[in-house]
Amino acid sequence: MAETPHKVLAVDVCTDKIKHLLELAQASVPWADRIQFHRINIKNDSRLEGLIKLANLVVFGSLCHET
Repeated sequence: MAETPHKVLAVDVCTDKIKHLLELAQASVPWADRIQFHRINIKNDSRLEGLIKLANLVVFGSLCHET
């Protein structure tokens, strides 16, 4: 984040995977205004389409974990 001017729009059902980045953003790092987290389930939330339309690049990643 410190090396590029990109903005990150993160979407997941929980913050576990990026909690460390969100905590840094709250600590007033220079890129704090360039990361947004949206807590949604992409399987059944219509807001995802609107978020995708805001992006220049979309990267879908999936991690499987036991619940």
